[in-house]
Amino acid sequence: MKTEYDSKEEMFDFEMVICWKHLRLWKNEALNLFYSAAVLYEFETKKSAEIFSPIKSLHEHFSEDIATRCYFNYRTQRMLWAYGFENILKGIIMARIKVKDDSVTEVPIEQIKSHSLLKLSTKAEERLSEPETFYLGILEKCSVWAGRYPLPLSANGMYQSRKAMRSSEELSLRTSQRIQDYHDGKIPRIFCESDVIRGGIGYEEYETYTALKARLITTFDTINPED
Repeated sequence: MKTEYDSKEEMFDFEMVICWKHLRLWKNEALNLFYSAAVLYEFETKKSAEIFSPIKSLHEHFSEDIATRCYFNYRTQRMLWAYGFENILKGIIMARIKVKDDSVTEVPIEQIKSHSLLKLSTKAEERLSEPETFYLGILEKCSVWAGRYPLPLSANGMYQSRKAMRSSEELSLRTSQRIQDYHDGKIPRIFCESDVIRGGIGYEEYETYTALKARLITTFDTINPED
């Protein structure tokens, strides 16, 4: 007997209306992604502690291969953070549209069609701090490629990296100058995009994400209280 399926077009049209009527679906999806990123962060923290100071806790729940070998998921965490922010920002954009235009009856795809967290933040009328702008720029790259692949499709997608120096003396001099510029308030941080993407999630980065997450959820709930 031949299996019959519902029309994909009809299903899509139905979901377009539902996902517009109930914008909390975008918030819920964001929370799923944020939670998943937090779980991986907690696991990596415990795994790193075991690698450098062996304990038995992880071995009780995971194989030795997973618990002790140097498989790190920092880029995957950032990809999940990126998708979470993308969902909540799109939810805010649509909530603002709902307030301004009650003639819209389904998800305005063209209004939210983007993976750029910085552009979505602008459309959501969210003013970002310097750290938020810096780290969301990194998350964009992890969303598009760095959280999934070892290489982008073109050079335009690469992260920013400082030029290599010709000698260790020149490198030391540049590092000393950057440290001084940082202490003098001339630059916001010593490290750049490549330093972040190639390493683990530090305190400033994690705190930036968690604080921004809380603020955006509050914004969404304020604009969209009835849902």
